[in-house]
Amino acid sequence: MDREIAIAGYYEAPSKRKSGRDIFDWLSEAASGAMRATGVEKAEIDGLITNAALGGGGSPFWSILAAEALGMSPGWLESVDIGGGSPVAAIARAGAAIKAGFAETVLVAMADVPTIEPKKQVGYRVEFEEAYGPAGPPGLFGLIVNRYKHQYGDPGEAMCKIAMTQRRHAELNPLALLRTPMTREDYYASKIIGEGIRLLDCVMHCDGGLALIVTSGKRARQLTDKPVYLTGYSESHNFDAANPLPDVTKTGFSVSGPKALAMAGLRHDDVDQLQPYDDFTVALVLAVEDLGFCAKGEGPAFIAATDLSHLGKLPLNTGGGQISAGQPGLSAGMIQPVEAIRQLRGEGGDRQIPNPKNALVTGIGYVNYLRNWNTSVAAVLEV
Repeated sequence: MDREIAIAGYYEAPSKRKSGRDIFDWLSEAASGAMRATGVEKAEIDGLITNAALGGGGSPFWSILAAEALGMSPGWLESVDIGGGSPVAAIARAGAAIKAGFAETVLVAMADVPTIEPKKQVGYRVEFEEAYGPAGPPGLFGLIVNRYKHQYGDPGEAMCKIAMTQRRHAELNPLALLRTPMTREDYYASKIIGEGIRLLDCVMHCDGGLALIVTSGKRARQLTDKPVYLTGYSESHNFDAANPLPDVTKTGFSVSGPKALAMAGLRHDDVDQLQPYDDFTVALVLAVEDLGFCAKGEGPAFIAATDLSHLGKLPLNTGGGQISAGQPGLSAGMIQPVEAIRQLRGEGGDRQIPNPKNALVTGIGYVNYLRNWNTSVAAVLEV
């Protein structure tokens, strides 16, 4: 992929539990912050893309209402509804619109208020699975942990290392909600919330908003001396759909990850930072395997042997990830690309990676009925 899809700037609002703020308030803060960061005026923005939300954004006319609330008159408008994969996918969709000539400067604005206005969900999983006791995502990911344990051995130590590594990064991130140091003893003392899943393996819902300005490479270079380019992208949905008894330890990242890296012309050893979607620690064990950093079943050994700190061989979720920074609903998938962009621009502060040139970023969305997650989005960002 050429360097003609670029991110000119970003903004991350400080997330908050039970904020009492309306989703439009969060969306407006994120949008205005991104515009201030880039110097782009509202009248210059001719495209807007946002996310379906768990709270407050349940209208079938959501993108229209978002444009209305922001006082914008875009020539191109879209809302993405692929769960936690929506923010990363929105960057690619904005880039596609720019390359097609539908827009020149696109505001990618994401917000959610799940601790204020959670909305009822529907579908096969809700009707035929949750009614019998999985108790939502913790129970569903617990099933994945136990299947992994049956096939390959216990991933618990790897999950512990991931949680502790990301908490150490969160300690260095003033925007993270959970910054108290975590020990191995703290991790194993945390309560079980789904068989094989501890409280410290899981995200904490919060309210928040994040935004980016996506434009052409030429325009981005006029706006900033630190443009970040989208150089690789792929997504996979409903992986192995034709199989009535799928292997829930294998995900669509086995498709989208290699494609994104190949598009960018990178090998795994070239990756300077890994910013993967992390609603549960076990998701990262599966991700490193299916993205191709190691073979299936070797994730725990790979994680044990690899320095995942911001100064290490493969820096992992250097802002703390959603597990320690907080998960602002379905806008949370923007945390990973924003942190990657921050690092690539040299703005990581005390957790800055030394001289990164690229990042592999992922998003996942929804857990299907008796399957693993539905959406596996992978993107490569470069300077």
